[in-house]
Amino acid sequence: MDIKITSTYSPGLPLDPTRRKIVFLSAQKGCRAVCRFCGHEYHKYRGNTSTTDLETELRAELAVAPTPRHIDRLEVYFTKLGEPTMNDSVLDLTEFRLKGIAKSYTHVGRICPVVATMLPKMNPFLEDFLEDWCYLKNRAYSGAAGLQFSLYSTSESQRSHILKGLTLEIVDIAKILSRLPRPVGEKYALNFHLSNNSELREKVISRNFDPENFAVNLIEDQKPDNIANYRSFWDSAETLANLGYDVTIFEPTEKSPLSCQNVAISI
Repeated sequence: MDIKITSTYSPGLPLDPTRRKIVFLSAQKGCRAVCRFCGHEYHKYRGNTSTTDLETELRAELAVAPTPRHIDRLEVYFTKLGEPTMNDSVLDLTEFRLKGIAKSYTHVGRICPVVATMLPKMNPFLEDFLEDWCYLKNRAYSGAAGLQFSLYSTSESQRSHILKGLTLEIVDIAKILSRLPRPVGEKYALNFHLSNNSELREKVISRNFDPENFAVNLIEDQKPDNIANYRSFWDSAETLANLGYDVTIFEPTEKSPLSCQNVAISI
């Protein structure tokens, strides 16, 4: 498999307006997670956004110029604030309203809604949401929708520290994801954030996640501070590619503070 290299996207950076428009929506009013990596200021949690809230936010984003009369691809990420799997309004908007709203503003070649989740252990309906989203991904959107799992590290101690102990362990995540249907179109994505201290063990990934169903996104939080870390980083990417995974490396930009918004924007 090849290794693809791209840049993290920051709202405000230029994109070709005829090819691609990216929209970020908030699944919740504020965020209870307050992950240690997040570059956004803390927002007090005030519950879920409603379907009407999401529609209003979507229309406001689409009304911002430039939105030409034709674009190849519209990407809608439910990653601005909050955990999308805890809000069924994300499903409601995606299934019943998203396509109609988008097409009322512009002619779109492909509409690509994307959910990225930290897989919170305090969500008793996590599997139900994932099953419903997979239905939308595979059938309603013919594979164009995305589903990303923000694992951050293969070290459970690091994951617990970064995510404040709010996420499931990888072995439990693997059991849940093994029950998902085979993805149509885009594979499910495993997101790992790489810094000078982060752990990435290829055997943990290969033991738990089938490369037929999962791709790997490696997001650089910062450039490696020495040649040993840089080589280790590329060795991991090459090993994963040799194991059969589609690997994408996201390099940081000066204008992209780390947050849920820009963990993986190139599909």
